[in-house]
Amino acid sequence: NRSLVALLVRAIPESTKSDRDINQAEFKRNLRSRYDCIDSNNSNTTKCMILNRFFCTKDVRAAHLVSLQDRKVTQLLGFDSVWDARNGILLYGDLDTHYGNLDLVFMPDPSTHQIQLRVLYDDMLDKPLKPNINRRSIGIEGRGLVTYSDINLRYLALPNLVFPYRRALLRHAESAYSQMKISFKGHEIGLVNAPLDDAWGELVRLCASVS
Repeated sequence: NRSLVALLVRAIPESTKSDRDINQAEFKRNLRSRYDCIDSNNSNTTKCMILNRFFCTKDVRAAHLVSLQDRKVTQLLGFDSVWDARNGILLYGDLDTHYGNLDLVFMPDPSTHQIQLRVLYDDMLDKPLKPNINRRSIGIEGRGLVTYSDINLRYLALPNLVFPYRRALLRHAESAYSQMKISFKGHEIGLVNAPLDDAWGELVRLCASVS
C-alpha cells in the first residue's frame, strides 16, 4: 500500500543524538570484531573495508547501511535494529559521508557474493579522500593523494562467509541510482555500471534470499 511504499523510500526525521551517544561506540566495537578489522599488534587501529588497510581507529567510521533517521525501515528489510552489526561497515574518513549523500554506492552481486564500491558522479573522481592519504602508503602506484578514482570499483574486504545486509545496501543503491538519473550533475561514470531498469527486481529477489 501507499504508506508502506512511503516508509521504504523516505527517511523518518527524529532526534537521534542520545541514541547515538549511547550505542555508537559499542556498534563500532561489534563491527571491528565481526569483520576482523582489529590489528592484533595494535588495538588502536581499525581496518577500512574498502582500502583494506589499518588506520588510527578515530579516522575509521562505523557506517550505518540504514541510518538512525531511517530506523523504521529495518523490520521491513528483515532485521530488528539499526545497531545490528550486519547493518554497518567500517569506512575511512569521508567515504561514509558520501555514502550518506548518495554520491556512491556499495553494489552487491548475489552470484559472486562480492560487494563493489561505485562512484556515481564525475566530479567525485578527482576528489582526494579526507583525511588525505598518500597513494604509496596503501599500495597504489604513483605519487599524490588517494582519490575516489583510485578506489572506484574496489570490493569490500570481507571475512569468509561474513556479510553485511546486502538487501540494505541494494535499497540504498536503488535510491542513489534513481537520484543520479535525474541529477544535473555529470554522471557518466555512474551510468557505465548502472544496472538496467528491469534488473532491479531480480537483484532484490536474490539479495533477499542471501542476507
